[in-house]
Formats: sequence, structure tokens, C-alpha cells
Amino acid sequence: MCGICGFIEKKKESNADSLTDRALRMSEAIRHRGPDAEGVWVKPEEGLALAHRRLAVLDLTAAGNQPMISPNGRYILILNGEVYNFIDIKRKIVADSQIEPVLKGHSDTEILLLAIEQYGVTAAIKLISGMFALALWDQKEKELTLARDKMGQKPLYYGLCREGLVFASELSCFKAFGRENWQIDREALLLYFRHNYIPAPWSILKNVHKLEPGHILRIRAAKIHCGKEDSVVSEPYWQLEESGGENHAGISQSSIAQNEAELEQLLTRAISLQMVADVPLGVFLSGGIDSSIVAAIMQKISSGPTQTFTIAFSEQDYNEADFARQVAGHLRTDHHEFLLNPKMALDIIPDLNRFYSEPFADPSQIPGILLCRLARKKVTVALTGDGGDELFGGYYRYFQAEKLYRIINLLPLSLRQFFAATLNQPKLAQLLACSSLPGGPVTGRLIRKMLDLLPSPDFTALYKTLVSHTGNPSSMLLDADKEPETVFDRRDIAKGKSNYLEKMIFCDLKAYLPDDILTKVDRAAMSTGLETRLPFLDQDVVDFARHLPTEQKIKGAHGKIILRRILCKYLPQSLIERPKKGFAVPMAAWLRGELKDWGAAMVDRQRLKHEGLLNYDLIKRMWYDHQRGKQSCERMLWNILMLQSWLEKWRS
Repeated sequence: MCGICGFIEKKKESNADSLTDRALRMSEAIRHRGPDAEGVWVKPEEGLALAHRRLAVLDLTAAGNQPMISPNGRYILILNGEVYNFIDIKRKIVADSQIEPVLKGHSDTEILLLAIEQYGVTAAIKLISGMFALALWDQKEKELTLARDKMGQKPLYYGLCREGLVFASELSCFKAFGRENWQIDREALLLYFRHNYIPAPWSILKNVHKLEPGHILRIRAAKIHCGKEDSVVSEPYWQLEESGGENHAGISQSSIAQNEAELEQLLTRAISLQMVADVPLGVFLSGGIDSSIVAAIMQKISSGPTQTFTIAFSEQDYNEADFARQVAGHLRTDHHEFLLNPKMALDIIPDLNRFYSEPFADPSQIPGILLCRLARKKVTVALTGDGGDELFGGYYRYFQAEKLYRIINLLPLSLRQFFAATLNQPKLAQLLACSSLPGGPVTGRLIRKMLDLLPSPDFTALYKTLVSHTGNPSSMLLDADKEPETVFDRRDIAKGKSNYLEKMIFCDLKAYLPDDILTKVDRAAMSTGLETRLPFLDQDVVDFARHLPTEQKIKGAHGKIILRRILCKYLPQSLIERPKKGFAVPMAAWLRGELKDWGAAMVDRQRLKHEGLLNYDLIKRMWYDHQRGKQSCERMLWNILMLQSWLEKWRS
């Protein structure tokens, strides 16, 4: 795992030294992603520079350094990520060419370059099972190719400005290239306030895009030099809608026992492949189903005790460390636990916008970074259970949404819209926020959400509201633009989806997983030079899950039915059947306590007015109501605080 960046300048007057200097400034901004080595390759006559920061995991020698040149000299590659099946790809190359290649080292990057030479760029990329973002320069065609893995595990931004085309793993490189080239995208801000993240292909900067998962982008240098920016359009080489194919066609007809056995084999193979490394490995263990399965299988196939890592909270309502400790004890892993307190959260906040290089407001980013720092003291690679919820129906909303939709549909839409408008009053909002309600503010939020769902004209609208942090993001901004449509707005989502569950899972795999969960994991790990690997996102596991019958994912009020059956082979029932907490943090209490002074300073009138983007009056009222317990506004306040913090960092 590493960091990549580069550019093609419109002008071709720069010499090698100036191109190199600019590329080094960009790569310095992502030093944390690759502390072990740095490399730059330039082509002055094309205005091209490629830069790479390396975190050495496979082949720790200089033979694994990048940029790497293919044996025939045609291709120059920079790669962020891992090609887990590189040994299988090598076998295919040998079988097809009948020639044993002469290798300089034993890195996956070198094998990928051989595959590109033999099969071409797109065909070689389709062979990859792994996580990656790459940039490849073709000397013959004078063409730059950018590509991203199928599930979006590794980030890649690209953008056009008056100076040319720029790409990088993180937006901090764009600032290093020249901050004056980029402006804030107000449309993207609306998406940010709705979701607490910015979904691909948008970014916080105008004319800068996230390359979407499973997409490839080819750029002729001549078109950049001529200013033909409209030719820079990505296209899919793989689509989630078509995942699986004939390989798993029989899953829907197989019994749960048969599918359980096959899935366990797939996960075991995926974990085995992801344990290939020349550095120490471990696993993040929350005590939940997904991470427990990864830890259990990893322990089963390891030669010694697997190192497991977890975060503990002093607030018991948020603490899962006891469960993780029990799971680790049963599996006999070498367990490490780290206690998080608000003081640690306050200390880490100044670093958040350095590593999350665009506004990002999932509060679990805080324990995520601290967990990665703990693990990095012991290992260089950590496996995680991320992806299991989205693939196998682990979220409560998956078995609540359809019930809610059927309940509200008992009333005509016109009547529901009337009730929603009538009940949408400030006094009711204050009542629902009252802590004296049975269940406290949580009860109020649930009722408030139900009122928001009432006017939903169809299931697509209902699910968008269900996953939104606010139904009116434009109220947060001054002079708001029109909110862009995302996958959550697609009415054609029903095409090929036999039920509501598959529609929800599809949306989350397209947006929530890559742009929230995987973003959080990647930036947290890379902030400390740690590589994370996700067995549930192995391509065969993803394809299998996409064909699995709904009843083998969800039954009644329980999700991940088939995963529970697998885990029963490794753990007692008492450690499996327990309430799901997730990786939440007590942000409401923190903003009234240890983070209060910092938050109050960030929403100061002069600081907010200086940026000229945010609705100060609304934000100040939210802060006031939250501090006095009139409303529990921690989710939107955290969005505001992370945006304001990012803006000040970006403009400094």
C-alpha cells in the first residue's frame, strides 16, 4: 500500500528538474502513505511527472521500488495497493507464453507489468484480485491510464485546471500542485451535508473527480496539450450490476448448508491470499460477527497466535472491548486493547483534515486512527471485517426499511404529505429532543425520522431519507446550488433487483461502502503507514454474496444469517447473539464536555463569516440547542466542525 500522484502540464517548456521538484512537493504531502521509499519519473517533452511513496509490504528490497519500468521499456507504472493473486497471474503468463520471466524481485507490481505487456492494459487489470489505484504511462501511445479497483478500496482523484491534468491518492497533492487552481464545489457540499461524506464521482473541489470503483480513464497527452479537456471521461471495466456471472449461478438454488460450506472456503482462500506479506500481520477485532470470522479463520491457518487489536471506551454504552476480549480469549489470539478517552480525541482532531484530505465527518474516524496507531506498533498489515454488513445484510435498516415503507403506505400519499407538513413545527422538534421522553433523545430522533419518512412517494425516496443526515442540506449553506442526483435517487434501481433488500445493498455498495467505510479505513490506516486488507471484498466473495438468496442473509430481525452459521463453528452462541453497537463514539457528550471549547471556537461568528459558505444563524442555533439539551444535534454539528476545520486548513 502506498500513495501515488502526478500530472501532465499543458505547457511543455518545463525541464526535468522543475517537473521533478513539483512532483516531489506533491508526494511530500502524502509521505504518511508511504514512509519507506520515494520515487519520481518525468518525461519533459510531454510535461509528464509520476511520483510514488512506498510502504514496503512485499519484496522489501529496492527491486520493489516505483515508478517501475516494464522489461520492454514501454510502460511506466505506479501502483497503490496489492494484487493478491499475483502468483496466479504469473502462472497464467508462463502458461500462455511458454517462457519463464526473468524477474528483478518478487513484488506484485513487477508481475502486473508483465501482464500488461502480454495482455494489454484493460485485460491485465481485469485479471486482478485485490485493491489498487494505479497510473500507467504508455511510451508508445503517449497515453496515461488511471484505474481503480472494483470495490473502491483505494482512492484516486483526478482533475483539470488551467495548467493541465493532475491526479493523486489524496487532495493534499492538489494543494501542493497549486492551490490557486482549485475552487470549492458548492454542489458537493450539499452531498456532504446529506451523507457526511462526498460520494464519487464528486469531490469538494470543482473540476476534480473521484475515479469511480471499477473504472478506467485513458488520457492522451496531446489532448491535454491542446486543451481538449472534454475527452477526459472514465468508463467502467467492471460493474457491480453484472457481478458474479456464471461462476455462481447455482447459489440461488443451493441449500444454506451447501452455500455455508462454499462461503467458508471462499473466505478461507481470501484470507490466505491476504496473509501473504514480508512483514508482520494482525487483525482488527471488534467482537462482532465479521471481524470475529476473519480472526477465527486467520487463527486457524496461522502457524502461531494471531495478533488482534481493539479499541475500548470508558463510556460503557459504546464499549465493545469486553466482547472482543472474550472472542480473543476463546480463539487464543495475542490480544491488544487500547482505551480511548475524550482527551485523546481532542488531541487527534487537528490531524484529521491532514489525513482525510477532503471534508469527512464519520465520527468513528477518531477511534479508527487511534486503533491503527496501536496496531502499527506491532504490525504493518491488518486484516479487517469491513464489507460484511453491506454484502450480507448486517444493518438494522435492511430489515426495518421495508416494514416502515409498508406501514406508511397504509395512508394515501396526499394524507401523509399533509401530516408531515402539519407536524413539522419547531415546538414539536423541541419536544422530540426532550431528554425526559422514554428512551431520551434517541426516542425523539426515531419519531423525527418517521415524520421525515412520511411524505416518501416511493421506496427509493424513503431509503434516501433513511440514510440521510438531514433532509434539507441546502439550509446549511448560503446561496445553495441544486443538489446533484446520486445512486440513491435512481428509480431504475429496481431493474434486476428482485426485492427491497437487494436495492438497499446495491446503493450501499455503490456509495456508502466506498465513500464512507472504505475512505475511513484507508485514511486512518495510511495516516500511520499501516496497510489494511479486507477479505470480505475479495472478488469471489462479493460475487457469491450478490447471488445469495435473501432468506440466507436476513431472517426476521436478524441479518448475516449465513455468517452466523459459519461463526458457530468457531465460537459459542453466547458470543455471537448479542446487540450490534457498531464503531460509534459518544460525540453528543463530548461536544458538551471535553470538545465544547474547541467546537465553540470553530463556530464563532467571525470564523464562519470569513468562509462565506455556511448559514451562521442556523448553525449557532443548533449549537445553542445542543449545549442546553433542547436538541441532540451532534451529527450535523460534527459535519459543520469537520468542514470548517478542513476549510481553514485548505486555505492556510
